[in-house]
Amino acid sequence: MFKEIYSSKELEISEIVESVKDQKRPFDDETTEQVKQIINEVSLNGDQAIKSYCRKLDNLDVSSIDDLKIDPKEIEGSIEKIDKDIYKSLKRSYKRIFDFQKSLLHPENKLKNITRRNIPVENVLIYIPGGKASYPSTVLMAAAPAKAAGVNQIILTSPSSKKSLNPIVLAAAYLAGIEEVYCLGGVHAIAGFVFKNNSLPNVDKVVGPGNKYVTEAKRQIYGSVGIDLIAGPSEILILGDKHTDPYSTALDLMAQAEHDEEACAILVSLNQEFSKEVENIIGTEVKKLERKDIIKKSLSSNGFIVNLGSIEEAIEFSNQLAPEHLHIKLNDPNSIADEFKYAGTVLIGEESANAISDYALGPSHILPTSGSARFSSQLSVEDFLVHPTSVTIDKEEMKNDYYDLLEDTIILSEAEGLSAHSLSASYRLKKLKG
Repeated sequence: MFKEIYSSKELEISEIVESVKDQKRPFDDETTEQVKQIINEVSLNGDQAIKSYCRKLDNLDVSSIDDLKIDPKEIEGSIEKIDKDIYKSLKRSYKRIFDFQKSLLHPENKLKNITRRNIPVENVLIYIPGGKASYPSTVLMAAAPAKAAGVNQIILTSPSSKKSLNPIVLAAAYLAGIEEVYCLGGVHAIAGFVFKNNSLPNVDKVVGPGNKYVTEAKRQIYGSVGIDLIAGPSEILILGDKHTDPYSTALDLMAQAEHDEEACAILVSLNQEFSKEVENIIGTEVKKLERKDIIKKSLSSNGFIVNLGSIEEAIEFSNQLAPEHLHIKLNDPNSIADEFKYAGTVLIGEESANAISDYALGPSHILPTSGSARFSSQLSVEDFLVHPTSVTIDKEEMKNDYYDLLEDTIILSEAEGLSAHSLSASYRLKKLKG
């Protein structure tokens, strides 16, 4: 069922990490080149290229880019089309996420003559995956921090072959106050909202998860616009031992694998009998699930069991791998949780299921993948803010401090050979001395 089973009795921890990384690398030369070609075509041919890729990749025939925009009345009317309990859950979840994100806002920092300001990004694109399933939860997880930051314009886009989207996705958009929604996905969608040669609105930043093509597209357009993070195919690392519930562990691994065939589920076990039992339970239970084929393909392509000999080895493995989700399912997990430094989200204890984190908690489930948790964090309100610093120098108020600033500027600029900088400061110093 799993693609590979490793043991620290046979390989060093670093060798296991590199082997896992090699088998699930998000970017390859072929993908990079394909994405580059689509972006180039959109940058050269605008609407024509976007419509062409809609037909080719989405089987969606459109005569005008306006055909891809969802009527605001349909967005508002989606509330009446969905189950009332679903709407209540969406509403409760959105409030939890918004309140948590709002709590992360820091007041503007001011130190003497320097102020660090909080300015919301003017407009953003939220990309919502839609190939294998509909993800209204991702709408909430992306829109709530943007709203908490005060973003003026939020645009949502998601792939579709019907010139419409799932009513639950639209209801989530309506609940989050999103008024502009497009049924458009893939690389051509990302490029379309970036370049100014087509009929789609332009944005300052692109956020949201996607498959390897969307993730690579975000990587390539970075610089023309901002992006949130490398949020590619989803992944989880679950750590357990002989005391861990094997049944819930099997369910949690399958919950991750059902996202899509590219999702990665890793079981790190401190007891080989436990890992065998988990594997057997999956073999039995997966047959009962609606998305069993996707789960099987995901585990056979990107699923791994890693049998280790100690908690120290588990900590080393996890910190090197830096998974998107880390679930510590050991007795007294709080005593070691701080040792796990690099992960998008750390789920501590049996009851802290990733399924709950994906839907109903405050932190966003849009997380760094492919080891990028070593240098980036989950999507938050901070991703929708810029922080320009304002500097006001008053020579009378600063007195001796101003003198020191000028002297230091002269000395350091001359050391770097930047004479105009030195002259600018020297002129002011002469005026100060009279």
